[in-house]
Amino acid sequence: MLGSPRSSLVSYNPSFLVSDWDLATPIMQEMVDAADVVPGLDNFGWSRAGDRLILRNAFNDVDTMLTSFDTMTPYIDRLLAGPATLDRFDISAPEEDLARIQARTERDMTRFSAKPILYAQDQEPQRGYFRKGPLGKGEKTCTVSPTYTINDWTLARPIMQQIIDQANAQPGCTYFGWEKSGNVLSSRETFRGGDALRFHLESVKPLIDKLKLGPAKLVNFEMHGPAIEVEKAKDVAASLNPIYYESSLKQINVNPASV
Repeated sequence: MLGSPRSSLVSYNPSFLVSDWDLATPIMQEMVDAADVVPGLDNFGWSRAGDRLILRNAFNDVDTMLTSFDTMTPYIDRLLAGPATLDRFDISAPEEDLARIQARTERDMTRFSAKPILYAQDQEPQRGYFRKGPLGKGEKTCTVSPTYTINDWTLARPIMQQIIDQANAQPGCTYFGWEKSGNVLSSRETFRGGDALRFHLESVKPLIDKLKLGPAKLVNFEMHGPAIEVEKAKDVAASLNPIYYESSLKQINVNPASV
């Protein structure tokens, strides 16, 4: 396995629409503070784009992820009690773990308005993912999350392979993982900063364009990171119509600047 003897990262990522940031922000901060004591946590933080808010996290194993989910559910309830509504709820893990995750979370998820979307991670070494150390600790950390609908997996897979091979050759790319739900394909891609993000996009954009030409449709392209870092790659990503999320790993600003 490239980069690490451990499995790929697992995560749960609720997305909200916030109507009252003054009420939401203290709860967001409490969640970040509570996450600091969770062992096995790789990263945990918030990303904001306008009134959209996403809880971004990643864990070294499923048990730690489930423990965090149990810890954070009361906070999510408080967010949904007034200052926010739930837009979607994504869960990503190896396919063999999804049934266990679904069984453990089903009771709590029935209270939420959005049915969880379960993404099965491609676990084949050197094709599904690679990992190069902890991902979310740096203040400059940026993440890219494209989502596609695939209409021809046979044509798509060689291009997917070229994309992950390009990423793995780049020192600034610390993690890359493919994951799918039915005919929906997504990836989590993490970089040491805006310069690494820009270099990656310059190298793989022709491959993304090739993927879009026939075997897939690009549904959305999210870029997460500090505003000053994401700015470095904006011009390269412009034709992909990205949504820019300003991320925060520690202290939460009541009115974070728009990316």
